Amino acid sequence: MIWYIDDYGLSPEALEKKYEKLGYHPGYWKDQWELCSHTNPDYWVWVRGKLWDEQDELDEDNPYNGGLV
Repeated sequence: MIWYIDDYGLSPEALEKKYEKLGYHPGYWKDQWELCSHTNPDYWVWVRGKLWDEQDELDEDNPYNGGLV
């Protein structure tokens, strides 16, 4: 799994600008979004949510965040 740590704090607009040449986020392709677009009609808002999920997973698995060591 590739973690997109540099993208975690970015807004949907900043993500769109960062990846405007590609037209999509390299970790979350538009075909994935289309499968669940009924839950979020905006692609970049969906990507931001997926990045938040990544960050949350890293935080839970981090042995240095307290309580897990």
